Amino acid sequence: MSEHHLNALVGVPYLRGGRDPEVALDCWGLVMVDAECRGLRLPDLDNECPATSAAIVRKLATMATYHATPIAAPTDGCMVYDAKRGHIGLFYGGRVYHAANPGGVRCDRLDIWLDFYPGTEYFQWRL
Repeated sequence: MSEHHLNALVGVPYLRGGRDPEVALDCWGLVMVDAECRGLRLPDLDNECPATSAAIVRKLATMATYHATPIAAPTDGCMVYDAKRGHIGLFYGGRVYHAANPGGVRCDRLDIWLDFYPGTEYFQWRL
């Protein structure tokens, strides 16, 4: 997915378990939409982000076609994840796109995200 396409999703309402960008998304639903645009099919995580970053890597490692690798600093298209609060988003152009409750899909500068989610880790898709 491109930054342009993510910008088009800003304002989509939040709904726990939301998987349809025409209706509503939660944080994992937004990541699933992004992955589908890359030709990847992610597992649905029971309407919850994994409890730890290690759980994300383990879950994605079960998929035969790709996996996610931890990286030291964000790069465009990577996932940003805070295990303490169980919230995930996507990094593009110095900003984090995520589905927040309340508010729905939004775009915040990385420094603002880090104020709220100081334990953030970064993961890059490896195809």
